[in-house]
Order: sequence, then structure tokens, then C-alpha cells
Amino acid sequence: MRRLKRFGTGVRADFIMPLIIAVFGTNVLVSALCFPGSLPADLLRRWLARQFVLVLSEQILAELLNVLSRPKIARRFAITDQQALTFVQVLRDIAVITLGELTVEAVPRDSKDNMVVACALEGKAGYIVSGDTHLKELKEYRGIRIISPAEFQFLLLQTGTASASTE
Repeated sequence: MRRLKRFGTGVRADFIMPLIIAVFGTNVLVSALCFPGSLPADLLRRWLARQFVLVLSEQILAELLNVLSRPKIARRFAITDQQALTFVQVLRDIAVITLGELTVEAVPRDSKDNMVVACALEGKAGYIVSGDTHLKELKEYRGIRIISPAEFQFLLLQTGTASASTE
């Protein structure tokens, strides 16, 4: 598992990072798996192509597994327990996983969203990509922009880290 390493007062990853570092909310990750042709799925392909760094936490991965294991979701999208576990394990193996030591009280209307903000702070992310209403209402937290998947794709295209298509 790739974890952030501490050096002096800062935190850095164990590889040279591109300029764009993002945390994905659970809803973006669920959409990426359930809708292979969707914008969230395209963003995951762009991440795998190293167009940005994806930072996650064990708390986000646990929530993701919980959502994917819900009978209603599993039936509707024909996701087996093994597929859900494999998806989470791939994310765990390839994404930067924060240490999970930070807690924040940033989202008063939905306290479970605080783990996403804490992950972004701990992982030195510039962006939280989410469709969650409570997170998006914040718009920004301590310099971290909270944007939709479409806004993130536009950002990748604007900064020149992405081509118009990953195909």
C-alpha cells in the first residue's frame, strides 16, 4: 500500500507528483464503476494514465466498499462482492493513501463528508471532486477547491495535463 511519507514538516508522496492532486468523493468512485462510459469512469482512466494524482483514505475506501455492497446497488448494477473488493483493492494499491491521522469539522450538515476534506488536507490535494451537495456547498476549504467531475475534466484539459480523449 502506497502511503504518504513524512519529511520534515511537510508531507510528500513516494514519487514525483504532477501539479494536480485530487481526492474523489465516494459518489464519483461508485459512478466510475457502475457506469463504465461515464465521465467519472473517464476521470479514472485519466488517473491511470498519470494525468493527475489520486489521493484516498482508508475511510473513503471503507465507505466505498459499504456502498458497493448494499443489496440494492449490487443487484441494480450486477456487482458481485468480489468485483467490489477487487475495485477497492486496485484503488488501494495504486492511489496515494493518506495516513488518516487528521480530523476536521468542515461539513456541519453531513459529518461523514468530513473524512473527504480531511483526506484532501492530509494529502495536500488541490481539489475534491464530488457530486455531493454538502461538499459542493463549501466550494472551497483551506485552499482546496471542491468541484464536480465535469469541472475537473475541464481543469485537466485547460492545464494541458490531459488530451481531449483518453482513447
